[in-house]
Amino acid sequence: AGTVKVPNTIVQTVTGKVTTTTAVDGVSGATNYFVDVGLNAAITPKFSNSNILITVTMYHGADAGNTGFQTMFRIHKAGSPLVESQGDAVGNRIGAAGYINHYQDPHGYRIGYLGGTYIDTNVGTTNATTYSIHCRSYSTDPMIYLNRSANYHNSADFEPTPQSTITLQEIVV
Repeated sequence: AGTVKVPNTIVQTVTGKVTTTTAVDGVSGATNYFVDVGLNAAITPKFSNSNILITVTMYHGADAGNTGFQTMFRIHKAGSPLVESQGDAVGNRIGAAGYINHYQDPHGYRIGYLGGTYIDTNVGTTNATTYSIHCRSYSTDPMIYLNRSANYHNSADFEPTPQSTITLQEIVV
């Protein structure tokens, strides 16, 4: 028997996570300073016209002493930006799914939540599709800190390591 198609129901959920700390340079391997931070999940839709509900939860640190005081992210679908998850690009401003600015943190110990809920209104396939998170910092020497602060101490018991996640849910249309 096949899957019953009941509109507006969730037929499957998948989750990806990053449990380690990451400090990545937004220049090497990046496009327009956006770099894949390793937070991704793949889903094989049961119906090609389904919607995919995307929930992102990330923890980002900042280095106000350099150019890593802000972080923005985009959701990529099958390797390309999912434009419908971004705000409008106006003038020289970049469209992004989310943004955080730690500009007033002179010591580099701040960490903040960055994420949200987005929707891909037509998955367009029943093949496995990967959604991934690509982050960018500020300027031409950007550092991106995931699950850690910029001045993270590996041996300190006062700095925990949070977990960043991406959850995909297929919703029948």
